[in-house]
Amino acid sequence: MVIEGSNLGEKLDSFVQKKSRWMIDTLGAKGYERLTTYADKDRVALQHDLDELQNRCERFFSGAVNHNGFGGSWHSLGLGLAFGLHYDMTLLTPEQPRNFINMTTCTTEAMESVFAAHPPETNYTLWDSSTVNFKSIGPDVGNMLANETMIVEQYRPRGYFWWRSMLTYYATRPNAHMRQLIRDAPKFPTPCIAIHVRHSDKYWEAKLIDLPAYMKKAKKYKARTGISNIYLMTDDDAVIEATKDYPDFQFHYRKMQRTNQGWVADLQAGITREQQEINFLLDIHSAAQCQKLIVTYSSNVGRLIAEIAYAQQNKEPDVDSLDQKWKMDP
Repeated sequence: MVIEGSNLGEKLDSFVQKKSRWMIDTLGAKGYERLTTYADKDRVALQHDLDELQNRCERFFSGAVNHNGFGGSWHSLGLGLAFGLHYDMTLLTPEQPRNFINMTTCTTEAMESVFAAHPPETNYTLWDSSTVNFKSIGPDVGNMLANETMIVEQYRPRGYFWWRSMLTYYATRPNAHMRQLIRDAPKFPTPCIAIHVRHSDKYWEAKLIDLPAYMKKAKKYKARTGISNIYLMTDDDAVIEATKDYPDFQFHYRKMQRTNQGWVADLQAGITREQQEINFLLDIHSAAQCQKLIVTYSSNVGRLIAEIAYAQQNKEPDVDSLDQKWKMDP
């Protein structure tokens, strides 16, 4: 089924919001959007459960970390994407822009009322109610640290990576506005290898890894498959400059200002939070198209790329992490 996105994007958002087993393939046809679904009984069942949840306003905001968490209306400047999908819970008016399809049909007034009556628990070890935040869609599930309760029982055979990937995708489905930006972004050839080199302020949390370590993996993959197109995500212009050392590969990356000092420095350099978010989302959705992912799982961004790719392709992605194994963070 092909629907002209430029005219019907908002109607398509409304349809998919209520019937989330249908996915919008933003790049499925040149200039158009395509509705698609997967013959995966677990995924269809989960999406049905999520469709039921979106009508439940009570305790929708249950669970938060440092006053960040999931809500039904999304802060359009939600740079929490870069920090493990802990979003700003600021409620928006309908006139304010958003980049995601709403997770709930509840009105802003209804959510504000419930939020006032049931403030979020900021200590995640005390989370004990259903929440969209990668935990459960059923009734109370107990302490979040008790891993066996973090996935609804019928989905436990699929594992944590599947569970989180499906919920991550559901929570971050681009809306018509964002999908238009994705379609308008410069195209690059596929099949491809996606590389995410995280520098900037990441040195506070993990050892920084330079491009040669990533390219060692890329060379092995090229030798096996012949694929030489690379989509490169990085916050460091020095990494972009280093690509000249690899003439046998074709590198593609967003042309944008990079301070390599973190999002606060980006703001001070005149890059608005809205533009930071758009740059980030365009990078994520570009990287998720690739057949091979080379990332660091110490970075929430590396995990996010893999999770979005898993959901969009409906198969576990081929990922090399240069440091940690994938893990499920709050």
